Amino acid sequence: LFHFKCHEGIYYHSLDYLPRSLRMMSDTSSSPRNIPAIAMVLSDMDGVSSNVSHHSNPSFPNKEAAQKYLSSISAPRDLICPITQEIYNNPVVASDGNTYEKQAIKTWFDAQRNSTGSIRSPVTNAYMDLDAAGTMLVENKAVSSMARSHKEKLGEELCLRCQAVCDNAPDALGDEGFRIKGLVEAGADLSLKGCEGGNTAFMCLLQSRFAPDKEKIRFDLLNYFMVHSVHVSLINDDGYSCVELAEELLSSTDRSINIPYHHLVQQISQRSKLEIQRNKAQSEARNEYNNEQRERQRVLADNARNRDETDESGIVNADGLGRMENGWGYFPSLPTLLIQGNVPAPPASFADEEMKEKKRLAYILRFTTLVVALFWFLC
Repeated sequence: LFHFKCHEGIYYHSLDYLPRSLRMMSDTSSSPRNIPAIAMVLSDMDGVSSNVSHHSNPSFPNKEAAQKYLSSISAPRDLICPITQEIYNNPVVASDGNTYEKQAIKTWFDAQRNSTGSIRSPVTNAYMDLDAAGTMLVENKAVSSMARSHKEKLGEELCLRCQAVCDNAPDALGDEGFRIKGLVEAGADLSLKGCEGGNTAFMCLLQSRFAPDKEKIRFDLLNYFMVHSVHVSLINDDGYSCVELAEELLSSTDRSINIPYHHLVQQISQRSKLEIQRNKAQSEARNEYNNEQRERQRVLADNARNRDETDESGIVNADGLGRMENGWGYFPSLPTLLIQGNVPAPPASFADEEMKEKKRLAYILRFTTLVVALFWFLC
């Protein structure tokens, strides 16, 4: 059984992190007396140590290896804004056909208009119209989805590496936080709750136990997260916020490094208050926008319904196969769209007959309901 699992690769990573004596046993495991001992150890490590190789952060052998890792986590060129040179947060398409970060291209338009009185494309340097059509921006949902997916992928790796630091895994800080900083710099989703207990990577570092000689690394990592606008108003599964975790860290740290952490706690507290206010304002703006969209859909539905009921000549339902819906936000199926697009409009006589048939069926239904109600009442 042991040989089968090793050959299939199930315990491949576990063997890499077994003690040297057990790895020597695995090399000579042809002896039957060694199999139970190794199998027992592997059973205890199943599901935990098999992922250690993905969690640990060993030191790099050289600069080329470090650069290779940064290249492996960098976003594809299509997900990088040509102005900010950072991964997209809110990508939009301009009239020149290129995609930009929304706030960056708006700033570009304003700067160009104020300095030269004209607007040129940031990519092609071609002139762009100054009217509304020339400066119109359309959301690029495809690029936005791909950028979000890439950020989530980096965020998952970031949570794994920070969880390894919290669990004191082997070589968890062998690179002195280089990989963690690289993931943050590459645009990892810092709001992802991918650590144990519903913690974010930032929360996980706040709860980690660092040796005194490694405490400076933790402080640098926390500050690095703060510089990159980490979300600090989130709450983990135990109901603790970043502010509470930071205060607990402050109370447990050595007094010699208490002052820097005191300033950090103040920054976290201030940012948390600002985030709560901003989230509230965004929620109100989103609700207002949704209400406007619902009202717009209601008006469009009323106009479409009126158009379906009577055309310019006063003929009922002359534009299609009859009215298919009575509510708002109706989305017809693909077969319905195909039928409507290929079948000619029915004559007025057909529409009249259809309405008569509907009335007849409605009368039969009401009569049947009345009979059933009387029968139930009398019996």
